[in-house]
Amino acid sequence: MGGAGYEGQPIMITEFGGIAYKKSDWDGWGYSGAQNDEDYLRRLQAVIRPMYVSPVIEVFAIRS
Repeated sequence: MGGAGYEGQPIMITEFGGIAYKKSDWDGWGYSGAQNDEDYLRRLQAVIRPMYVSPVIEVFAIRS
């Protein structure tokens, strides 16, 4: 950010996800929308897995 360099300080992801669960025709809100349980799990794993395997991310919180 603004030319600041990374020097090993912890990185916090304070919110990510935004997966809507489409149980009806109501549009709702979400960056993406799951159609069923399997689709939701697939989408959730796709956003959580990179957080677990990252060597620099120390903390993350998800809202979905």
